[in-house]
Amino acid sequence: MIRNQAILLFCFWLVALGSCSEDKPKPEAPKETLQTRVFRKYLADVFADSIRAQKHVYIMVPGKGCKGCMANTLDRIRQLKPDSTYTTVIISSINTLPEEMYPVPFMFDEKGVMERINIRISNVTVIRTENTRILDMRNFDGIFDRGLDSLIRWH
Repeated sequence: MIRNQAILLFCFWLVALGSCSEDKPKPEAPKETLQTRVFRKYLADVFADSIRAQKHVYIMVPGKGCKGCMANTLDRIRQLKPDSTYTTVIISSINTLPEEMYPVPFMFDEKGVMERINIRISNVTVIRTENTRILDMRNFDGIFDRGLDSLIRWH
């Protein structure tokens, strides 16, 4: 009887030790969103560029939209003095970028492709990325720009 209990206890310890030594499965990386895939393709097709691995903010300004709304939001962004290392402005009309923003790098979407991709770009759209993925994306209208500061200054 004692021998059976000893064998049972030995088997229990073997099973317990075996389960502890196994590698635990790694948590899955978050799945890539449709927005990320579309934006990645847009940057590759139009600019031969890619979403940055480090933290980055893209400010999208289409050629069509409320010009006053865009001007108000861009003026607010200019006042925030975005870090040019972590910020890129993408425009589809050269007339939409105020001269004061020029220290921030910009890319010119001369064919207005941003207005036809499957991402809602409206007035001024701020896209926050990291690890080659979109983390946050918001449209601003120059009136209700709550959260703009935190998106621009998140580094």
